[in-house]
Amino acid sequence: MSEQRTSQQRKALELWCRLLSEDLNAAGLDQRILLPSIAIPWGQESVKQQLFKPILKAMTGLESTADAETGDYSKVYEVLARHLGDKLGVQAPAWPDKNREDLRDA
Repeated sequence: MSEQRTSQQRKALELWCRLLSEDLNAAGLDQRILLPSIAIPWGQESVKQQLFKPILKAMTGLESTADAETGDYSKVYEVLARHLGDKLGVQAPAWPDKNREDLRDA
């Protein structure tokens, strides 16, 4: 069995969800769930709950991102980023890296 995801991976997921929500909103792609005629902007938590977690569950059977193993986040990222690009024309932000200068203070 692999190791559980790290605190640094949790922080990277939260940052990436926030960055993706900003990109989706900028592209005019809102979320219309309960009230289909009302444009609802994306946020960090809605990206995590409605995009990242369903893919994590489909791929691993896990309900919680806290239970993910160290390699799970990158696998989910690859699937979601590919889908967003192929189907919606949205380039997902790069996965956060602690060595990237532009993300150090985010």
